[in-house]
Amino acid sequence: KEIINQVVEAYSADDYSFITKPPGNSKWSNQLGDAMVKFGSQVLGDIQKATVLEIGAGSDYVASNLSSIKDISNYTIVDPAIDSEAKKQSSTNLISGYFGECDLGRKTFDVVFSFNCLEHVPEPIKFLWNVRNLMRDDKARLGFMFPNIERQIIVGDFNGIVHEHMNYFTPSTARRAFELCGFSILSSWSTGDSFYVIAKPENQIFRDYEDIAAAPDEILDQSALKIETS
Repeated sequence: KEIINQVVEAYSADDYSFITKPPGNSKWSNQLGDAMVKFGSQVLGDIQKATVLEIGAGSDYVASNLSSIKDISNYTIVDPAIDSEAKKQSSTNLISGYFGECDLGRKTFDVVFSFNCLEHVPEPIKFLWNVRNLMRDDKARLGFMFPNIERQIIVGDFNGIVHEHMNYFTPSTARRAFELCGFSILSSWSTGDSFYVIAKPENQIFRDYEDIAAAPDEILDQSALKIETS
């Protein structure tokens, strides 16, 4: 746990160095960012005057591009790596901090995005639970993208085991995690080694995320809380 805490705390350090630079910093990172913009546009659909939260953005590249092509009334980014200079230069509401530990300025959002972030959080179930509680209603949408480790495990490619990744998902364990936290998955697919999820808030089975870990085994047999070995 101490090592995990050190990794997480490093994200907010002034000298933190990204393994892959955020969109807006290179041709390659911009290609990744453009894929996120395309996915984000699909998630937003025809939602009007959308209030959007993006968690772990690294930059405002996606926010700026989506805001230019979609009807967005407010776009908020929360990320510990956001610095004061970025805040001065961006029209997006940039919050430097960790999701779940800072004031977002509003209680609900129409859309919540997170691209390549879920694998970095120390408690993914608590993270998803908190995201679910920010969704305005069943018309709200979630758009998440994160690594799909399944192919790499099958072929024995250990390049997928990155030192900053605290969570590893296959499509089945990812779906179960979202369902346990009160989401109904509308669409999901894999491209390369990335997994994409579009979901909406559903009635929550549990009263609190801590109840998930205490639930009977028959409920959790297929859950992301257990390592899938088959």
